[in-house]
Amino acid sequence: MEGEIRMVEGQILSNVDLWEYSLQHPEKILDYSYFVDLDRLVIPSQNELHGGDHSKQKKNDLTTLEQEIIRVISEISELKDAQEKGNDSRSELIQKLKVLMEKPSANLTTFRSFWPVLDMSHSVYSSLSDVEKKEFLEVAVKEFISKRHSVYKNYGYSLSVLQVLADANAHKSQGATAAHKLSDIFESYSLKKAKSSNEFLSTNMSYALMEEGIHISDLKPMCKKLNIKFEWHEENQKKKPDFFLHLKNSEIYFGEAKHKKEGGGGQNDQIKEIIKFIGFSENREDFGYISFLDGIYFNTLIPNVQLTGKTKLNKGHRQSKEIRDSLTKNSSNYFVNTEGMKKFLKQKLK
Repeated sequence: MEGEIRMVEGQILSNVDLWEYSLQHPEKILDYSYFVDLDRLVIPSQNELHGGDHSKQKKNDLTTLEQEIIRVISEISELKDAQEKGNDSRSELIQKLKVLMEKPSANLTTFRSFWPVLDMSHSVYSSLSDVEKKEFLEVAVKEFISKRHSVYKNYGYSLSVLQVLADANAHKSQGATAAHKLSDIFESYSLKKAKSSNEFLSTNMSYALMEEGIHISDLKPMCKKLNIKFEWHEENQKKKPDFFLHLKNSEIYFGEAKHKKEGGGGQNDQIKEIIKFIGFSENREDFGYISFLDGIYFNTLIPNVQLTGKTKLNKGHRQSKEIRDSLTKNSSNYFVNTEGMKKFLKQKLK
């Protein structure tokens, strides 16, 4: 690889060297920092099902909700066709179903999983009026009974489906973020998490996360105390950094952190954003900007050919060159991946 770093014991790497070091240490396909709800069961375990003392078994809200929804749908399906129109019992059952579908875990039930077939999402449903919700449920129940309910009854409604749905939607939960992964890395290097902007600014060997100690209202006073302009903030619709580092010798960094597995659309916009982040500089030697990118998308930035003037670069290679050029112009800024961040901290905290 062009620019390959051959490490010498005790060598201090420049920001460009650390970028090359990151390229030489690709991201892993799987990262335990981002595993979500691995041990979370939304259905009873075997011990709970066969534990003997049912009074001590924990109540599972999702399992109970699924069973209640199926019971109501079964009751609706058993109403005589001649009585369906204008039948008070049906109206009451639709109302019961509406109440059940407003419970937080309803998004993971079998009936709810059918809605995309009808071009309906949970978020759109939530925005409907009560009358509109009932209108939708009338149609949804009719189609569900006709197209799915009898089939599911023949095969047996399985609680395992609830776990499958929960696992398939695990990525939609807050879960781990790049900034929280960095917290673990920072603390492994003995950095202390600051609880406020004042504590952060006054404490060497500290870090802070945006909205966890430092808030948007703190940014302007912080910039004033640090005598920096932070133009990126103004030029990007008041966007906020993700993390802050206060290292030895009063070195301070504002950081952006992204976890990306693939490109396309908004993903590419976010990559452009963190590349742009390191294009800004301040008239202060002990201050810099640092962009952190992990996830296997990072590996697309690694040149797989010798870069020459005649080589046609793909998007990842062009982004890699843009990063390198920006770092060359701004010696106080850094762009690193997981191993690059560890190397950065190791040499900064010697």
